[in-house]
Amino acid sequence: MTIRALRIPVDTEQPLRIVEIPESESLAQLQALVEGYVKRIDLQHGVTSWLNEEGKLTGLQCNPRAQRLYIETYGLADIIVGPAVLTGGAYDQGSTLGLSDAQLSHVDQLLGPFARVRIENTYSDGHESTTEVWLEPPAGNSAKELEDWWQDEVFGHTGDGHGTDGSLGSLLTATVISGPTHLAGQTFEWSD
Repeated sequence: MTIRALRIPVDTEQPLRIVEIPESESLAQLQALVEGYVKRIDLQHGVTSWLNEEGKLTGLQCNPRAQRLYIETYGLADIIVGPAVLTGGAYDQGSTLGLSDAQLSHVDQLLGPFARVRIENTYSDGHESTTEVWLEPPAGNSAKELEDWWQDEVFGHTGDGHGTDGSLGSLLTATVISGPTHLAGQTFEWSD
């Protein structure tokens, strides 16, 4: 079983990314994602934010998007630094829950709007992978602006490092699963 989480990098130029964390490895995976020991902060709507416990001591940079979520719950009581990972709270036994669709929608409304893009990577040897990234939508909706957005913003998130030597054929498919109405449901493919 996996836990659906959302990683929020410090660099606002980097997209938010959905990650699937194996439940049996949740502590180790959370530590890897926040780059150190974890600190848990409960936010509104049953969302939990996981942060680097020693981030301020080691000089990690402020995370403006994670800060915005913190302010919604606690005001300006603290500064949030380093990468953050959001999950959906915890079971009574202490196990971490994955984010629900409603929780993701709330985060999108507060931090967005984003174009949530599902990327499916399929290779000629049968290898497949899927990921989801949250990207800033294109500024306009002309054909050129949309084409540029797919090529310049979305394409860089396709592929998973499999077959990088060029020996495999690939089909990379990106689908906007939610976002502005002119984007929602649109699909773009790259193949070789």
